[in-house]
Amino acid sequence: MTMPEVIFQTPRGPVPAFLPRLTRDLPDGRVGYFQRSQFDCMRAAVATLLQIDYEQVPDPDHLGPGTYADELDRWARWGEWAASQGHRIRFHNKPPEGADYIALSPAGEDRYRHVLTVLAGHVFDPGSGWMLPVGFELTPTRNVEFVITFERTNP
Repeated sequence: MTMPEVIFQTPRGPVPAFLPRLTRDLPDGRVGYFQRSQFDCMRAAVATLLQIDYEQVPDPDHLGPGTYADELDRWARWGEWAASQGHRIRFHNKPPEGADYIALSPAGEDRYRHVLTVLAGHVFDPGSGWMLPVGFELTPTRNVEFVITFERTNP
């Protein structure tokens, strides 16, 4: 199986990136999914959080960057998908104690956010599986603007 190769934007310009593995075993026995392109970290984070196959999560390519209204519309669409899966998305200003969650960075100049999945207190970065040429790296997520949880609506 050929692993994805894409062009990533880095602080020093575009570079080819290669993903040698699609998943990683996490310390608590769950599976972490790596993002398959530069802009689908949310898809990988949701798959990791809910422990469902990556392919079962909507492809975010049609949810590109946009205005504030566009971001609200994207969240509404994520909410509709979550409801169809028996979940409700809840937004939090700070991490809820004892819960697994997805942390979102502030939007960058390109209006994209990066996300991290936190499971049992362990942080998993869905972008961490990419290999870039020597001397290049992705900008790490340093700040979290808000977090989301997926709560079962029909336990």
